[in-house]
Amino acid sequence: MWRLINKCFFALLLRKNTFIWLSSLNKRQASAVSRVEVVCIAKSEDPYIEEWVAYNLKLGFDHVTVYDNGLTLGWLPSRFPGYVTVVPWASAASQVNAYNDFLARHGDVDLWAAFIDVDEFIVLKRHPDIRSLINECSAGHGGALAINWVYYGSSGHLEQTSEPVTQRFTRRGVGIDPHVKCIVYIPHAASIGIHCPALKAGYVQYDCDGRVFSGPFNKAGNQDIARINHYFTKSLAEFREKVLRGRADTHTPRSLSEFAGGDQNDVKDTSAIDFLIGPG
Repeated sequence: MWRLINKCFFALLLRKNTFIWLSSLNKRQASAVSRVEVVCIAKSEDPYIEEWVAYNLKLGFDHVTVYDNGLTLGWLPSRFPGYVTVVPWASAASQVNAYNDFLARHGDVDLWAAFIDVDEFIVLKRHPDIRSLINECSAGHGGALAINWVYYGSSGHLEQTSEPVTQRFTRRGVGIDPHVKCIVYIPHAASIGIHCPALKAGYVQYDCDGRVFSGPFNKAGNQDIARINHYFTKSLAEFREKVLRGRADTHTPRSLSEFAGGDQNDVKDTSAIDFLIGPG
């Protein structure tokens, strides 16, 4: 069992920051995970989204909701009957609005939801499925479970090919990135941001080790229990297309200079594709 849960109180002083551990808090009302969904906003993701949906369903998500920012994904539910909802969402730079539309539609539902992008794949290191991860790490507290990014680079690819993303890009950076994305217990959320929610009074955001923190960064995070593979660049040609299509969260344009920062290829790691094509 997760040993932190069995202890009464933990506090760690690191420099001037005080970290509170989830196990030190009184349990809030959140039952064992009954339903878990994944939510994204997508624009020009047609070549990638089937792989992403299939991966998340195999991970154990019950349903996928896609806010279709490019109005091109009406075909997607027919590929996964009963498992995918596509919401037409044409507004520019409206990722946060889309997420909060989901919250408005489901605010009273006993539901956990991961708010991630189509270039992000959750990788579990110790748990067989996403529900098991949430059950153990949340320990009945609800709130929001935050998972750190790991950057995957181009693996030397200059052009796009037809193979799955997780098969083409198998090299990542050495370290964890401080950015997180969250799986949110929807009844405890006041609003949803791109990286993390604003939670109602009395509820907290924490990482897989039970460390409570707020905001989109967790510099103390690790990938021992779970991580998010962030396929930020893909090939050089695909990154050029990404720059041209702009962002879902802001009107600020991307720059081709961002490619170098995300093109991290230090370690070969095939965990995502191994999971996707493996048994189960």
